[in-house]
Amino acid sequence: MLDGSMTREQAVALIDEQNRYPEVSEDDEVIGNASTDFTLIETGNFLTDAMREKAGTEIALFLDNGKDGRNNGKGVSGKIYEGEQTEADILRIFPDLRREEKGELQKVTMTGQKLLDTLEYAIPVDNDSRGWFYYFSGLRMEFAPAAEPGSRIKKITDAQGNDIDLNKVYSVAVMDASVPEDAVISCEDTGLSIKDIWTEKIKILGTISPGGDGRFLAVDP
Repeated sequence: MLDGSMTREQAVALIDEQNRYPEVSEDDEVIGNASTDFTLIETGNFLTDAMREKAGTEIALFLDNGKDGRNNGKGVSGKIYEGEQTEADILRIFPDLRREEKGELQKVTMTGQKLLDTLEYAIPVDNDSRGWFYYFSGLRMEFAPAAEPGSRIKKITDAQGNDIDLNKVYSVAVMDASVPEDAVISCEDTGLSIKDIWTEKIKILGTISPGGDGRFLAVDP
């Protein structure tokens, strides 16, 4: 694509095909199946639902794969494809875990105002902060990823349709080092890894399918 011999669409199709049929070692354990392909948003929804359930919190947040050129890989980097699910698929979706990062589940608290600020601006980066945004559970949101931070949330409520109370303290499940430190009031380490939570949830369900609840609607600026 860089030298002009392949279009962007062709490059995306090639990568998509490689992700759909990755090389699998003979000892790679099958942990479950997916009934069909997920979108990136549906993949994020599945993970954050599992995080929120495990942590017993009101909300869960997990980063998209950042595009700042330095921390690339800090979030969801791939989607779930139809068929058998293995450890190799987990490492494809969460590339940071390849570098021996634990990816620990934490239970934090933050005010409604800090929650909105976190969703608008994500974690600080050196250049283009629009490369970061969060998948979530426990919320419903219309979000414009391409808009300038500060005007990306077009509409947001909790899962029951109630407005976010700016003064209320919410409990939020996150991965360590994935939300701004100044947004957090308290933090509790669970000792659980994102990888183990993902694996356990698929094993329990056996076959997973996209939720399709429309909680995350990406819109134009």
